[in-house]
Amino acid sequence: MKYALLHELLDRCEQYEKEGGEANMADFALWLNSRYERPRTGMPNTSLDDEMAIGLGKLYKHARHYVKTALANTPLKGGDDFAFLATLQETGDLRKSELIRYNFIEFSPGMEVIRRLIRRGLIEDYDDPEDGRSKKVRVTAKGRAAFMESLSEMAKASKIISGGLAAEEKGQFLHLARKLLHFHQPIWENDQGTQLDEIMEKYTEA
Repeated sequence: MKYALLHELLDRCEQYEKEGGEANMADFALWLNSRYERPRTGMPNTSLDDEMAIGLGKLYKHARHYVKTALANTPLKGGDDFAFLATLQETGDLRKSELIRYNFIEFSPGMEVIRRLIRRGLIEDYDDPEDGRSKKVRVTAKGRAAFMESLSEMAKASKIISGGLAAEEKGQFLHLARKLLHFHQPIWENDQGTQLDEIMEKYTEA
């Protein structure tokens, strides 16, 4: 019986540990996968980072289309409306600025989403008892009904968005997505509007 593959795997395990990898099979599998080149079908002269950014942008556009279709027969205009209602359903009342930041939207378009939801009677605002300069928002009965009615169609959209991935592949994708979100969270909280060179110096390795 030949053990060449096993020896290579052990060598890779040793290399992974030397590079500071944690004793986690999912992380090791992702690290191992990144060490082997795959055929690339992107545009000429693009890096893996370029292709990833382009791919994420295209996936977002597909997802936005499916979500818009799912919400076509509801009072909700799009994904941001749904996300704001979902956030308030989960967290309870929030200040307007908190709701906007929670959903990773810039302030002006975030306020437009809030004003639209208020106009349609899906949420309502009221003076914050702890800060007279701020207002909080909460879901109305109409908003809760609209949110609940949209869930079945949104579930269909989610199923389509995840495509033909197997359960294991979905888990791998989710693992990577969480790592990316963990990376971007402090930038969103502390460095909005910062020049890209400064962000790269602060958050990325050379």
